[in-house]
Amino acid sequence: MARKQTKRNPAIRPLTKKRTAGKRILSTLRYIIPAALKAVFTQTEYCRWLRKKGLSVMGRDRKSRKPCALNKTIASYEQAIHAAACKNALIDPFTGETLRWDLVGKYDPKKAAKDGSYFRLFYLLPSVDHVDPQSDILDFEICSWLVNLCKGDMTPTEFIALCNKIVSHLQDATAPCRTGNAFPEAPALYFLPPFLEGILTLEQYRRWLEEKAHHLFVKDQKGNRPCVLGRTCADYKMAIHKAIWANGLLDPYTGDVMDWKSIGASKSGEALGQEDNMMPTVDHIDPYATELAFEICSHIVNDCKNNLNSDEFVGLCKKVVAFRGGADLTPPLTRPSPTRRGVKR
Repeated sequence: MARKQTKRNPAIRPLTKKRTAGKRILSTLRYIIPAALKAVFTQTEYCRWLRKKGLSVMGRDRKSRKPCALNKTIASYEQAIHAAACKNALIDPFTGETLRWDLVGKYDPKKAAKDGSYFRLFYLLPSVDHVDPQSDILDFEICSWLVNLCKGDMTPTEFIALCNKIVSHLQDATAPCRTGNAFPEAPALYFLPPFLEGILTLEQYRRWLEEKAHHLFVKDQKGNRPCVLGRTCADYKMAIHKAIWANGLLDPYTGDVMDWKSIGASKSGEALGQEDNMMPTVDHIDPYATELAFEICSHIVNDCKNNLNSDEFVGLCKKVVAFRGGADLTPPLTRPSPTRRGVKR
């Protein structure tokens, strides 16, 4: 009995082992590994890292609808990231620290979910960052994961200027002390602080306290932070209330007057823009301490500080100023400060 022959679509050509191997060889030779990375990567490993980073950054840019992602392909991203790696792959361009390429591929999300401070082991992990996230040109630089997290969507000039402003403020002997009380001790009841009279009503203040306390309490529970153990939402509300009475008028890092009027004008769920950079926000002094202690700072500083404690953040700013302080600095508050994205690696 004759075997029934199936018709094949002439447009579909089966891949033989020989053709697949040839394509693999061509793909690994498309971008020659920089000489500085030959000690830690093979040619194949470098191309695999390049492909993974290109897909990751392109997907994130398309999701946030950045101008540089319009009509760009994965090949365009790979070429731009490769150019950045060839230009500088060993030294962080903001702090001058040596990047840890040996950490590539060792980050474990499961460990990070159980231990919130796990990411601190990967501060010097090399990461890919836009030079100018709002530009329509693909231009990247290789920097540490820590700097990438803090820089966010600022340009290098804006980030350096913010670091310079923070260091200058903290070195000013006449500036208000970060740990000192600018106002009387907070009362046991949630009364309106004196400096907010005429700006917020007591009802607005208490509603804002309630919203912030609930948001941070749930966030810390999900992050398994030590400060949430054995505490309730009421404890968070009182801790935030005390932080506002201690120093809720000036940003403790830059010395700028925070815009409390934006609290009453903003609506929940709205995206924050340039006009909200000085909006007061609540931040942990040390996100991974057992003590529940907050400070009130501006939105742009909170977004930049991310999950660092105060000493780590100030230390990073000092490193940036020491290494790049001579750069041409312009005011940092010229670009919208977006809501924090997912962690970039």
